[in-house]
This record gives sequence, structure tokens and C-alpha cells, in this order.
Amino acid sequence: MPYIGESYFYHARIGRWSVNESEASLRAGIDVSSATMARINAAKSTSRRIEILASRRLMHRMGISDHSIIYTDEGKPVVRGGDRHISISHSHGEICVAVADYPIGIDIQKIDRRIRNVLSWFMNPMESEEKRRDELLRMALLWSGKEALYKLEGDSRISMRDFQIRLPREIESEGYFPAILEIKGEKTRAYRLYYSHDGTYVTVHAIKVEKRIYD
Repeated sequence: MPYIGESYFYHARIGRWSVNESEASLRAGIDVSSATMARINAAKSTSRRIEILASRRLMHRMGISDHSIIYTDEGKPVVRGGDRHISISHSHGEICVAVADYPIGIDIQKIDRRIRNVLSWFMNPMESEEKRRDELLRMALLWSGKEALYKLEGDSRISMRDFQIRLPREIESEGYFPAILEIKGEKTRAYRLYYSHDGTYVTVHAIKVEKRIYD
């Protein structure tokens, strides 16, 4: 199994797997809930079925039974009992699963030029990124950060454009950056996002913080 490994970042356990198995090999001997099997069988493409199956195998390796997972109306996975929290992401055959004892959202994205085509979907008017040598990497981090925040909140009333991210001036191989969410009539929500990248993929996981950290 091409299991890349696990890392512990700000008390979150993050597993990653680069998938190259066939659907048949992933199905062999797997123990999933009836709800997940229904999702697998309803998937319209082989790649989507493989992503679901691989994420369950990665979850099992990390000690999370698929039978302990339920989904909110918005599609957010929740671990029964509430003592642990989980988030799942996939991109071009790469799977990430984050497990923590606090709410968390994770996203993995391939650094791809096509990200420029969807900038208007997720860019906040306050997020003006000047042209830079590492512009594509920065766009991938913005996109992945917004996805992680959206998964963390799990609220369909919030769009990715509502989150305001501030990337660091210099992007290292790993680090963190702040974000906020301002909703009229509500207290501003603040977040911290931890990132890493290997030149091909970016991975970002988001957590809530008690006070506004935006520096």
C-alpha cells in the first residue's frame, strides 16, 4: 500500500496516501458502513469510488472505524461521541485525513495552472495578491485554505469568498497563516491555518482560535 505516512501538527494527526491501487483491490476485505457503500455504488466514476475506498482504508489505519462516522445535512463527516473530529480531502489520487480532539478542516490541492480559472469563485475582495514568482503556489494555498475553512465550518450558508485569508509574504515548505470570517450581526470568527507543500501539492488544515490573529 503506498502509504506516505502521518504527521502531527498542532496536535492534529494527519495521514496521507498516494493511491495507485485498483478499485477491485481496494474493495477486497474492506469493512464500511451501509451508508458509505451506498455512496461508493452511487459514484459515477471509477476515480470517485477509488477515492472513497482509499479514504476509508486510511481512516482505518488511523484508528477510525467507518461505522463511527455520520454525516451532517451539509455533508460534513462527524465521529460519533464527539470526542474526536475528522476531516477528509482528496486531489488527483492523493488522500488526506485529519483527526484531532477539536474541530478541524483539511484540504489537499494539486498546484495546477487551472486554479487561475476559478479565482473569482473564492477570492475575497480584500485578498489582492500582486504578481509574484510564486504566484501559482500562493493561489493554490488560498484555494486550499478556503476549502479547509469551509469544511471546518460545515455551514452551507457560508461561501468560500466570505473567508478572508492573509498569506505570509514568504512561503516556506511549511508554516501557518491567519484568516477571519466577518458576518453581519455576528462576532468576527478567527482561524489559524497550517500549511505544507512539496512543490506538487499543498496541504492546509484549519482550526478556530479564540481571538483575532491577523498579522
